[in-house]
Formats: sequence, C-alpha cells, structure tokens
Amino acid sequence: VVAGATGAVAREAVVLLVSDPLVSRVVALSRRDIPRDEWPKVFPIINPAAAAAKLTVAAVDWEQATRVTNADGQAEAEEESSAALAAVFTGHTHAFNGMATTRGDAGSAEAFQRVDLTYSDAFWRLVVRHSGGTIRHGTLVSSEGADSSST
Repeated sequence: VVAGATGAVAREAVVLLVSDPLVSRVVALSRRDIPRDEWPKVFPIINPAAAAAKLTVAAVDWEQATRVTNADGQAEAEEESSAALAAVFTGHTHAFNGMATTRGDAGSAEAFQRVDLTYSDAFWRLVVRHSGGTIRHGTLVSSEGADSSST
C-alpha cells in the first residue's frame, strides 16, 4: 500500500512496484479518484498491462481517516467510513508512506503539520489496525531537507 501515490517520490515507488514480478498487488492511495485512463498521465512510465493486472487506486479522505483513527466511540457515519478504510488497508505486507509536502506548498505551518504529522499518523494507524498481522515492512519518506533542485 502506497500513501501519497501521486507525489514525486511515491509515484516512482508505484511504478517500480507495478513493474516488479515479485509484487502481486499494489494499492495506491490518493486524495482523489484517478480513473484508469488517467493512470499514464499520473504515472508517466508505468507499464499499462502490468498496471491493469495489479494496480488499484483508492481515494482516501485523510480528514475522515483521521477522525476514524482518533474516535473512541465511532458514530454510525464513521463506522461506514471505517469499513471502507478497512477494505483498502487490509492484507498488506508492505507499506510506503510518501505523503509529504513543504510549508510553502501547504500554505501554512498548520497545513504542513496536518499532512506530515496528522495524516501520516492516520495512515500508520490504519496499516497497523487492518494489516498488523501481515505487515512485514514499512517505509516513510519525509520532505525534511527536500530540495527540488538537487541532483
């Protein structure tokens, strides 16, 4: 499962995972739904045949995911959301968190923290809750020290 799948680093992870013959399933998480015909634009060098066979793109509302993971007593609406999230987060062996932004791109320090801390925390909580028995490896990519002009 790959969070932040449309970001610069996670997008490349999705392409590599899809092309790896040892990987049978890739679930790419995005803030919005990405129709299959848009995959080549979002993941420019993806192998279309391999992607069709093993890639699933799932839209996740991270605000809602945060509420679900922090709720002690879930309301009925949150239970429905929780079931949808469980379907996305169940059965994974590897998790890659590429959700990251910069303060400049986020627009404020608070928005930056929301993505880099709050949403990231929700991602890991959902991974542990729904794939805790099968998860073998987790990776986190942070924007800390990122420089788009570096080579």
